[in-house]
Formats: sequence, C-alpha cells, structure tokens
Amino acid sequence: MGLMDILQGQGAKDVTGERQSSTTPKGRIADSIQRQINVAEGKTEKVAGQEVKPWYDDELGGMRIKVGGFTLRTITMPKENYATSLKLMKEALDNDQLDDLVKAFTEKLNERDRRKANKK
Repeated sequence: MGLMDILQGQGAKDVTGERQSSTTPKGRIADSIQRQINVAEGKTEKVAGQEVKPWYDDELGGMRIKVGGFTLRTITMPKENYATSLKLMKEALDNDQLDDLVKAFTEKLNERDRRKANKK
C-alpha cells in the first residue's frame, strides 16, 4: 500500500488506530463519560491503543474528570457512588445541564491551540 492509498483512506485504520466518534467538545466529554461507565461496569476500553483508566482515585477519595488530557473537575465522593454519578453526569450532559463543563473544556482546547500557534 502506497502513501496515496493511505491518504485516500485505504487502510487508514492500520495507520491511525481508533478514532473518537465525536469532534465537538460536548461530544468528546460524552464519549469520555461513556467510556468511564463501561470501565466501571468491568469492560475494557482503549483509546489510541492505551487502556482507559478509571477517573476514580482512591487516594483522592473521589474522581478527576479528565477529557483530552485535561482535568476539568475534581469531585470527592464515596467510591460506591462513582458508577451512579457517571450515569447522572451522562444524563445531565445529554440534557444540556453541564454547560460549565463543556465551556471549561472548550477554553482548555482553545488555550492549547493558542500555545501551539505561538510556537510556530
């Protein structure tokens, strides 16, 4: 397979690995929450070939909401509330009730883009 075949999308899965299903900040957060729900249910999830780690941190006694390499929020809670909290978060996001989380993630992405542009 030549370079042109790859650029035209043939064999792309061999080159790029797994892709996120969404590119919007809200969609990326929703995808991350769904992966966390799956992990909490005992399923194995991978992104870019690496296993997804749970957001819950025993040392912290809560979860760090991480999306796209950024920690958006830290919430302390008992571990037994973790799986239920993820499902509530997903539902709230679907009902446009987590706009502050989407805004925080969008700001972090914009900040990273500005830093990259300044390095050029």
